This record gives sequence, C-alpha cells and structure tokens, in this order.
Amino acid sequence: MLAAGPVAHTPVCKALSIAVVVNSLLASITNTRALVHLQVFPHIAAQRQFWRLFTSHFAFTSSAEILFGTLLIYQFRILERHWGTSKFAAFFAVSSAAGTVVDVALLVALRSMGIVRVAPGPYAFIAAAVLVYGAQVPDTYHFKVLGVKFGDKTFVYALAFQLAIAAFPGSTVAWIGGILAGLAYMHNLGGVKAWRFPAVLQSLASAMLRPLLDVDPAPDSRLSAATPEGRRQALRQRTAQRQAQVASMMADITPAVGAAAAAAAAATGPGVAPRNADGSPAAAMPAEAVVPDSDSLEIMVGMGFDRQLATDALVRRRNDVSLAVADLLEAR
Repeated sequence: MLAAGPVAHTPVCKALSIAVVVNSLLASITNTRALVHLQVFPHIAAQRQFWRLFTSHFAFTSSAEILFGTLLIYQFRILERHWGTSKFAAFFAVSSAAGTVVDVALLVALRSMGIVRVAPGPYAFIAAAVLVYGAQVPDTYHFKVLGVKFGDKTFVYALAFQLAIAAFPGSTVAWIGGILAGLAYMHNLGGVKAWRFPAVLQSLASAMLRPLLDVDPAPDSRLSAATPEGRRQALRQRTAQRQAQVASMMADITPAVGAAAAAAAAATGPGVAPRNADGSPAAAMPAEAVVPDSDSLEIMVGMGFDRQLATDALVRRRNDVSLAVADLLEAR
C-alpha cells in the first residue's frame, strides 16, 4: 500500500520481528520455553523472577504464534512509517508495560479459576496495535462474500483472532491486557501519547541497532530540527513523501485515477505553484467555486473516509485527491 519497500525505515518492526523469531527458536532448541512465560505464582510472588515481566514479551512458544505474530508486526510497519520511529517505539514500550500490569492483575483475580499463566510473546503490543491500526488506517479496497461487504483490513483482524486463541487461555488473557492498554493509549490517558524515550537513549539505540539491522535513517531524520529552516525543510520532505505514498496507494485501487493522482502529487509538490498551459502562474480559484469531483469523492468514501470530510478536503485541495487524502490521514 505504501511506496517504500517492505521494511524500509521501520527499524522497530524489523528489530522486533527478528528478536521474536530468534528468541522463540532458541527457546525451542534449548528446551527453555518454560522460562519465558509470565506466571505470578510461584515465579513472581515466591521466586522473585521479575525478569519474566520483561522477557515474556520477546518469544512465542509455538510455530503458529510465530507465524501469525510476525505477519501482524510486519503489517504494523505502516503505523511506524506514519508516526515515525520515536513515537512507535514509545507506543511499543507503553502498550507492553500497561499490558503486563493488566496481565498480572488478571492472573491474581482468575487464579481460583485455574488460569495461572499468560502466554509469552508481544501480545500486549500486537493487540493494542490492532486497535490503533483499525482506527487510523483506512481500507484500500472492499469486496463482498455472499453479499456481505468486507475490507482488506479483514485479513488483519482474522490473523489477530487466530493469534488471540493460539494458546488459549493464556494467549486470550494476554490479548485482553493488550486491548485495555490500546484503549488507554487511544484515549490518551495521562497524556501517554506525548511520552517519548529520552533523546540520549534514542541516540544510543540508533547507533547500536541501525548497523546491525542494516537500516538507513529515514530521509527526514538527516535534517536538523534545531533551526526554523531545518524544520521547514523536514516538513516539505515529509509532505512530499506522504503525497507519493497516497498516490501509490490510490494507483493500486484504481489505476486510471491513481495515475492522475500521482501526476498531480508530482506537479504540486512543496514549493511548486500551479501554472497555465503557457507557463504563466494560474490564478487562485475561490474555494466556494470548486465542485468536488464525484469520482474522486467515491474513491475517498470507498477508502473509509466520511463523505462530508472527504468533500471538504477535495474542495480545500481543489480536487487534488492525493493532497485531500493526505490531509485526512494527517488529521486522524
């Protein structure tokens, strides 16, 4: 759906996928899978094995969990590209920590029912990310099965359901913790959305992990945000990237309109003023005189946007579909 490569500029998703697969295989090969799950009694309460609160997020115990989990993490690269690595890394940390707190509380409350352990793996992060993904990423296409309408995100939800029951009941308990963590993040409880890792830790992690992951810095990360000019240049570059991504996404939906959107995005990039056929600057057209193009409006509605919001965006952007979609994505 995005123009960049499969894992380009997504070091968190790439590192998490590698860590989960490698740790899961090592736990299986060395027969140490019993050491990675989270269990309050006796491991935490009596034996003080507090390291399980951290390590339980980085290994699965079955091939099905590895398959479903890594596929979902790969899909969430869209969120990392949209948010940026700093915010996405903070989201992973916050959702995992909050999910762990909920999991411990559930294990204490459900102990009398025989539920004593939580399945290992990044369940909290994945469950929280599924919620955010569903709310912020629109469907790129729809299809019908027996008259019932579905979107392409249906496949993500199917994978999520399979993972939630892969190691029942432990995986379901972990999933509940992640859902609650995701709801807390979406409603910005305590201003959690604004939290980031300290700059020192970000620089250290970047210096240590980027060479190992063979990840180039994102284009705008090379720009200095310390000066107004640097911030303006970064904003122009991010806008151009978003326009290219939207144009590529729309080209996959409707090739004819997508080609026109790509041309419009290229012609109206940052700093490029619209011109007439003879090369002279085009006169600005009053917003009230713009009539939304019906085909463009239907495409945006088909992508999951509200019809009135899509209409307003098209009027504001003078029927430039790529810019209109970028505006609505930015506002989410």
